[in-house]
Amino acid sequence: VSQSRYHTQTLTLFDMPQVAFSPMQSEGCSPTCLTFNDQSTVQNASIASRDWQDNGQSFASTAQPYACFSSPGIHPIHLTVTSSDGCTASSAVPALVEVYPNPIASFGITPQQVSNAAPEVTIADNSQFGTQYMYFLPDGSIPTEPSFSYRNSDTGTHCIQLILSTDIGCLDSVS
Repeated sequence: VSQSRYHTQTLTLFDMPQVAFSPMQSEGCSPTCLTFNDQSTVQNASIASRDWQDNGQSFASTAQPYACFSSPGIHPIHLTVTSSDGCTASSAVPALVEVYPNPIASFGITPQQVSNAAPEVTIADNSQFGTQYMYFLPDGSIPTEPSFSYRNSDTGTHCIQLILSTDIGCLDSVS
């Protein structure tokens, strides 16, 4: 007589999280700051944890993190969620955030000291990455050329300010 043995095991299948988040794309000048919104779902469970990453570096673990990106370039965003049942799922957006570099405003003045006999100075642009110039001069004029000559008709110490911008509106200024 042969005897059979049966062994019974219970297998429980849990639902996998469906990862979704916004915004889907953002761009701006450095720093670019935005709020992310985790829209992930899972059937018959809840989202227990989150790991937001930029280029492999964790930057948040909340459902709606606010993050600023200062390094110019493309920032891929990766979100990993874990359900209350322990199931993990991930999603990545390779070019979610693009940060544009800011211009660097700089100019030189020669000569450094002038007199009533020789009141003209040359303002020479030393800026980087800028395309639009606004100089604010002591006489109220606002030249928009990168470099120019200026004839000062008043004695004393004067301030000259340059506001430099890029084609997409990133700004820098110097006095």
